[in-house]
Amino acid sequence: MSPEDRALVAYDLRNHPEAEHTLAAVTKPISTPAPTALLTAALAQDPAVFGKWSANASWPTQAIHAVQLPTGKILIFTYDETINNVNLWDPVTNQFSKPASFQGYLYCTGHSTLADGRVLLTGGLSGKVNGVPLGPRDAVIYDPFKDSWTVTPDMNGGRYYPTNTTLPSGNVLVVAGAKQDGTPNGTPQVFRPSTNTWRTLSDIRLGMPLYPMMFVAPNGSVYNVGPLQSTRFFNTDGTGSVVLGPRRIFGERGAGTAVMYDAGKILIVGGGDTPRNTAEVIDLNAGAPAWRAVDSLDTARRNINSTVLPDGEVLITGGTSGPGANNERTPVYTPEMWNPVTEQFRPMAPMAVPRWYHSTALLLPDGRVLSAGGNGKISAEIYSPAYLFKGARPTISAAPVHVGYGEAFTLSTPDSANITSAVMIRMGSATHSFNFDQRLVKVNFTKQSVGLTVTSPVNGNVAPPGFYMMFVLNAQGVPSVARVIRVDPTAPPTLEAENTTLAGGTVRATTNTGFSGTGYADFGGTGSSMSFNVTRDTAGTATLTLRYANGGTTNRPLSLLVNGTVLTSQAFTTTGSWTTWATVSVEVSLNAGNNTIKLSAVTPAGPNLDWVRVV
Repeated sequence: MSPEDRALVAYDLRNHPEAEHTLAAVTKPISTPAPTALLTAALAQDPAVFGKWSANASWPTQAIHAVQLPTGKILIFTYDETINNVNLWDPVTNQFSKPASFQGYLYCTGHSTLADGRVLLTGGLSGKVNGVPLGPRDAVIYDPFKDSWTVTPDMNGGRYYPTNTTLPSGNVLVVAGAKQDGTPNGTPQVFRPSTNTWRTLSDIRLGMPLYPMMFVAPNGSVYNVGPLQSTRFFNTDGTGSVVLGPRRIFGERGAGTAVMYDAGKILIVGGGDTPRNTAEVIDLNAGAPAWRAVDSLDTARRNINSTVLPDGEVLITGGTSGPGANNERTPVYTPEMWNPVTEQFRPMAPMAVPRWYHSTALLLPDGRVLSAGGNGKISAEIYSPAYLFKGARPTISAAPVHVGYGEAFTLSTPDSANITSAVMIRMGSATHSFNFDQRLVKVNFTKQSVGLTVTSPVNGNVAPPGFYMMFVLNAQGVPSVARVIRVDPTAPPTLEAENTTLAGGTVRATTNTGFSGTGYADFGGTGSSMSFNVTRDTAGTATLTLRYANGGTTNRPLSLLVNGTVLTSQAFTTTGSWTTWATVSVEVSLNAGNNTIKLSAVTPAGPNLDWVRVV
C-alpha cells in the first residue's frame, strides 16, 4: 500500500457506537470516494481534499433557526414560547448583538426573506395541551435595516411548523402547520408585502406534514417534494389549485433534506424512521420530469442539513443514524459531499460536535459553511471546504447592489481571464433540516479586460426576487468572496427623486446641467454633468452603481469626480439600443460627513443614466 492508502485503515467509532467492531484494511485510491468508516485522521488533515473545521465555539443561544440578512449578519433564535431568545451574529467580527426586543412567538415559525430583505416569520409555538403543540395565527416582519418588528394581520389559522416560500411575484406562500387546536391547517395563504394583506387559497384543502419541502419550479408553480413520497404542484393564482407531481422512488423522508442545486434541479436525501441513506434527483426542466436514484450516502441519517456551495456541490452535515426521532446514541460526525456531475457522495473532515435535531447550516458569503445548534448544543463550528485550500482566490472589486431580470451588468475583477463560472446563491433561511430560501443559479457572462459582463437570471421563476450572494470561480474551482446583490425587477429610485435615502448614506441630486430626458439623464454633449451629495457617518469605501443605456456603436465615457478629484474616466460599453439597460459599478473612497460626486460627459455623446446608487 502507498502511504495514502495506508492512511485509510483508521476507523471512526463515533458513527458506529455501542457495537462489536472488526477492523479490516482495504486499499482504495484517493480518487475513489472512501466509506466514512475508513476515513482517517491522516487524510482528514489534508484540507485540500477534505476541508477543515474550525474549533467549536460557544454561542449565547442554540441556533434552532438561522436566517441570513442582507446586512451581513445572521438572525438566530431558539426555544422560548413567550419571550424569545433572539440574537444577531456577525460572521466577519464574530460578535453577537441583540436586535430590538420582541415579545411573541418565534420558535417553530416558518421564515423567508422578502424581496426587500425583510424577514417574514409565520406561526410558531404558543403552547401545548396534553403534549399537543399549538400554533398561533401570528405573523411578524423583521426589518434588518431599521432593526424593527412589525406585526402583520393574523393568518387564517394557527401554524406550528409551517413552510414559507417566496414566489416569483415577491409574495410569499405559507403552507401547513398545526392550528391552535393542534389539527392541521390545510388551507394555504399568500402574503402580499405591498399591501400587508393575506390572500387565502380557499380551493385548497390539504393536510400536509409539518415543515414540508417546497420549491418554486421553472414554470412558476410551487413544487412540494417531501417528506411524503407523493409530490404535488401548487398553483397560487386566484383561489389556488393542486395537482399531483411525479412520485418519488423511495419512501417517506421525515427529517431528511432537499435542495435546489441548479435551476429546476432538486436533490432529496436521507430522512425517515429508520433513517435512509438513499438519494434521488429530479430535473423539472425536462419535458417529462421524473425522479431517479443517485449514489447513496455512506451513512444513513436523519435530522441533517444540506448546503449548496458556489462550485455546485452539496454538503450534507450532521444527523443521527439510529431509529427514532432523534437517537442521540447514534450521532453522525462525518459530512458527505455530493457532486452534481458524478452524482456521487464522498466523505469530508469529521465534525467535533454532534449536530442533530434542531441544528442549522448556512453558506456564508466568504464560502465557508456555518453549522450550529442541535439539542443541547449551544455552540457552532465553521467548515472551510476544500476549495479554500487550492490557491489564491479571485476577487470582485466592484458589483452593482441591485439588478433586474435578464439585465447585463458589470462585475469588476482583476482575475477575469481566469474566471470559468459565475453563480448566484440566494441567502439562506434554515430550520429543521430544510432551508426555505437557498437555491443556486448559474449566470452567463462574457470576459472583459478588467471585468465580466454578466447577465442576471431571466425571471423570478428561476430566481425569486431577493438578495443573492454573487460568486465567481476560477479554473481551479476556487470561489471569490461573494458580493451581495438584490435581484428584483423593481428599480431603485430614479435620478429625478428629490431625496433618496440609501444604505450607506443619503444621495441628493443637486446640479443637473445640459441633459434632457424623462425618467433618465441624457448626457448629450461635452460638459453635460450631474452632481450628488452623499452623506456618510464614517469614512470608508463605497460602491457606486450606475444603470445606463448606450445605443451607440462605441464606448461612451463619463468623468467621475469625488470631492473635486478626478477618480477615473468610466467607460460605458454599448448595450445595443437606447432602451436596453445595463449596470456598471466602481469603488469610491468617501469621507465622513458630506461628499460630492460629479459625473461629466467628456465626449460629444454620452450614455443615458437611469439611476445612481451608493452603498
